[in-house]
Amino acid sequence: MTSSSDAIAQRLHELELHLGQENPVLLNAVQSFRALDQIAYRVGLLETNQSFANQIPWWPLISILGTFSAGKSTFVNNYLGQKLQRTGNQAVDDRFTVIVYSPNP
Repeated sequence: MTSSSDAIAQRLHELELHLGQENPVLLNAVQSFRALDQIAYRVGLLETNQSFANQIPWWPLISILGTFSAGKSTFVNNYLGQKLQRTGNQAVDDRFTVIVYSPNP
């Protein structure tokens, strides 16, 4: 195995550790990528220093877009079951909010 192949193996291992703690639902995807990579190596679609896992964005991203006072913040608050976003009948926020998974409440 070359050093670049070792780097890919290390990256996949780190990804497994991270997903195991932060988003276990995606953990099986790493094993699927390992199997897919092996097939791609055999048929020449990937070099051994490459992995499909590095070519695909990992974290699901959901964007909620709309005009002001369209109910975006109300939707987020209701969906999460807690008041995260300020709401009102006129524009009350002019920022982006990024919400990430955490096993800790």
